[in-house]
Amino acid sequence: MEAKTISIKEKGLSMNHADKMINTLIDSQINHYKLQFMNDWEKNHDLSPKKKDERIEFLRNKKQELKKVLEQISSEDADIDINISIDLKVGVNNMEMA
Repeated sequence: MEAKTISIKEKGLSMNHADKMINTLIDSQINHYKLQFMNDWEKNHDLSPKKKDERIEFLRNKKQELKKVLEQISSEDADIDINISIDLKVGVNNMEMA
């Protein structure tokens, strides 16, 4: 399967709505990493949280970056356009068969 890009566009959002929309998306991904780690950890208590923690830290940094960008917008009446692109690429899992 070839790579596929899906775009979601929202135009004319209030600053508050745009902030909530993007933060909800990021928070959802953070929660996904936490739940996935807990599920994997139940199967293997030796599992290191390092990878999960790095991903969550990256997402939290992006939230802070977004906050700073939105704080720079001086007008509460500003319309915000959001374009979210999702790039899907399918790889082959190289697990060895026993």
